[in-house]
Amino acid sequence: MKLYFKVLSFIKPYWKGLILILLFTVSYVIFNNLSIWISVDFVRQLFSPEYISQTVQTEPANKVVPDSALHKKENASLDKISSLKNTGSGLYQKINQSIKSLILRKDRYRTLELVCLAIFLAFLMKNVSQYLRKLLLTYIRVRVVVDIRNQLHRKLLRLPLSFYHAHHSGKLTSIVFNDVNAIQN
Repeated sequence: MKLYFKVLSFIKPYWKGLILILLFTVSYVIFNNLSIWISVDFVRQLFSPEYISQTVQTEPANKVVPDSALHKKENASLDKISSLKNTGSGLYQKINQSIKSLILRKDRYRTLELVCLAIFLAFLMKNVSQYLRKLLLTYIRVRVVVDIRNQLHRKLLRLPLSFYHAHHSGKLTSIVFNDVNAIQN
């Protein structure tokens, strides 16, 4: 357990970066779910036969709109998503209605343009947050390894010459590189 606290002490100077990584991870999860939700829910609603130029209406979240016989295969997988709506139906309804009021228009083509734009922006933000998270995580990981190697180097420079006569330098080098790489992985 002592070893883990020593390794964590090397991470301590980078705590601000770890908070940013956590924020990028949360934003990635949010935009990933948003992109899937917009793709499924709005495209399904847009291409349903019942769409007849409707504007935003308040419907209960657990009401399922019946589809024609052509859409039965699609409904099997989409019903699983609809069942998830019931878990937090109040919050889901509020979010759904506010997004519908932004996206749904009287004209199908205008609605399709807005849905495509929303899907593009959701995927863009998801991928940007994932890229920034990975970039920052790699930077912190490399900096921690550099800090460990620098501390080992300082320690090896301060050891007496008799230590190097008793131990082979190849063995010491192997230990330094292999152990630091093991910590990195």
